[in-house]
Amino acid sequence: ETLAIRGDLLTCLNLDKSYAAYNVLLIGGTHFSGAAVWKELYECSHTVTVYNRGKTKPTPLSNESRGEFYKRMASAKFLEGDCTSPSQLKALINPSKYKYVYNMNARKVEDVAPLAE
Repeated sequence: ETLAIRGDLLTCLNLDKSYAAYNVLLIGGTHFSGAAVWKELYECSHTVTVYNRGKTKPTPLSNESRGEFYKRMASAKFLEGDCTSPSQLKALINPSKYKYVYNMNARKVEDVAPLAE
């Protein structure tokens, strides 16, 4: 069952109905839909860890002030690595630390297999 926490954006995220704050890992969360999901998770008081290659710096969303963006950045944790490298994923990420893991870059089953094992 899906749950909309804030409008339609998070309807597909299937967060628990308890509305508790969770540790969430967001792979590929610096731009496009990943950045919007990160902002929504932050606004719902979840602790977000953003995993990316480190090649793209996060920027404010069009509906976000600089101050809001800096607060969101300060609240997040960051991991840098190649999400296409199973060995890096396994070395840098402990899946048991996160209630939810969202891979915004996954295109096929092999992209998420290292964390599902």
